[in-house]
Amino acid sequence: WGIFRHWLNLLQRVKLMTYDFFENIISPCINICRYDESGEYCIGCKRTPIEISKWFTMTNSEREKILSELPKREVNTEY
Repeated sequence: WGIFRHWLNLLQRVKLMTYDFFENIISPCINICRYDESGEYCIGCKRTPIEISKWFTMTNSEREKILSELPKREVNTEY
């Protein structure tokens, strides 16, 4: 019974990682994935590398907080 529960739990987690799951998460990504001179922000979406890497594991409230901060961020797009 223990191994069955393990596989059932694993299958439920895999189900969460389907395309439909990710499609329902709003992202500010505009497919211009380069960092500014400082390496602090992506010049496309203005997120930090850490925010980008954790985006799909954050809660909705964490993502909403970041989305509200993005317009205030200054990104140097000159190279």
